[in-house]
Amino acid sequence: MTGAPGMSHVAVHGDVDRSEAETVRLALLGFVAITGYRVELDLTGVGFFSRTATHAVAEAWDESMLHGSDFAVVGLSPTARCAFERTGLDRLLHTALAEPIT
Repeated sequence: MTGAPGMSHVAVHGDVDRSEAETVRLALLGFVAITGYRVELDLTGVGFFSRTATHAVAEAWDESMLHGSDFAVVGLSPTARCAFERTGLDRLLHTALAEPIT
């Protein structure tokens, strides 16, 4: 995780199974709870992306709306892109995606 003051860039690498999804979820929820904070999620380095991981991203987006923080997905691997499309997360996060899923 990197970032300038007031923002964090969370880059996830490798496979995100159920246990790893919980780690990602807790990290994202911690950042989006800060009002006015910008959180950028980069999933370009992800191999496997579980359904639990998509739930973690959806929960982080929802919490960001409650706290007034800015949540953006700035990169998707092909696997993460498929998981977003399969679960409808691409439609939910259409405003949070830095580039449209095509």
